[in-house]
Amino acid sequence: MGQFKVKRGYNLPLEGSPEGKLVVVPQPKQVAVQATDFRNLRPQMKVEPGDHVKIGSVLFTDKKQPDVKFLAPAAGKVNDVVRGDRRRILRIVIDVETSNESVEFPRYTDTQIKTLERAQVINALVEGGMWPALRQRPFSNIADLDKPPKAIFISGLDTAPLAADPNFYMKEL
Repeated sequence: MGQFKVKRGYNLPLEGSPEGKLVVVPQPKQVAVQATDFRNLRPQMKVEPGDHVKIGSVLFTDKKQPDVKFLAPAAGKVNDVVRGDRRRILRIVIDVETSNESVEFPRYTDTQIKTLERAQVINALVEGGMWPALRQRPFSNIADLDKPPKAIFISGLDTAPLAADPNFYMKEL
């Protein structure tokens, strides 16, 4: 594969910056998990409209990697499974309830984390629904569970135009 060298970036002529103010927003009445956010994903549904889910309940898995799970971000009732062309799943809509019931996942202390084996770390990420956040280059697909990565890149700063200032939101923690 060829290499690309970026000699100069392009600065967008945007004026101003984000306002340094935190706003508390009310809990939404509905949330949706967008299957279209993940390239080359073939969702296999585990819930149907009318099912009640807890935070962390499995909504669907990937047909190519059945161990990769996509979890509910809120507790409530599955309102709709929106489909597109050729019955492709676009999103799962959940009516949010105030109960905030959640699925329990194993917790680890700092010392336990240091002693975990690779398989245990992968299992914790998969069971906790965090594996889809790990992307495989060059096409930003969900990382393959069976292939160890050649390199790991961690993006610690949002460089998008008008991104929030990390100095502002870190002092609020």
